[in-house]
Amino acid sequence: MPVVASARAALVGALAALCLTPRPAAAFGHLWEFTELFSNADGSVQFIEMFTDTTNENGLSVIFIRSTATGEEFHFGTNLGGNTLNRHLLIATAAFAAQPGAVTPDYVMPDGFLRTAGDTLTLWNVAQPPGGPYPSLPSLMWDSFTYTAAQLPTDGTNAIHRHPPMLEIETNSPTNYAGQSGSITAVPEPGAALLLGAGLAALAAVRRRPRARRISSALDPGEAAVPKVGHHFDRPAPAAVLS
Repeated sequence: MPVVASARAALVGALAALCLTPRPAAAFGHLWEFTELFSNADGSVQFIEMFTDTTNENGLSVIFIRSTATGEEFHFGTNLGGNTLNRHLLIATAAFAAQPGAVTPDYVMPDGFLRTAGDTLTLWNVAQPPGGPYPSLPSLMWDSFTYTAAQLPTDGTNAIHRHPPMLEIETNSPTNYAGQSGSITAVPEPGAALLLGAGLAALAAVRRRPRARRISSALDPGEAAVPKVGHHFDRPAPAAVLS
């Protein structure tokens, strides 16, 4: 699994320093790695799946994900319980859970956090203060996942799966911390669908209106001498009116 060697060395050094004075063991959360990314076309249904093959990776309250393209950060905020060995982690948008075939996400992230135009996601720890379980540990990057617009499907079915050193496009298979797996077919959000429907209806009405006016005028030529608001053509008055 890919890791940032310098970051790991820094943490090892910090932990080695702690060993000089006996302290209770403290969980950290730096050895989670990106394994799957999914987004629908409008970014309302997205998820990030992560995985760790290590125990004691519960301390996510000091871990965050950063978008290199936008600078936005997602902070987990709370820790995990239980043994993290060979466990998955699921971070998803609010609309994800409502999709048929979805499983309950472990954390909820904002819509559009995954940029469909491509990005590099990175995993960081928050800089630690003196006197804590990891005293004065600086903010370090532990994992990264780069993808392009061409690599991230937005068809509502497929996802990027990371099998180092390869990235593969496969059917989405989100798995949460409880070990539950699913697969979704993401549809547009209701609001977006309504707006699209309204736009198409308005366009159809605009296209029909000129034809309706032409048919009306052809069926009732006697009314042509009286101007009609919205008509964009003139017709000659009847001969009796001109005499």
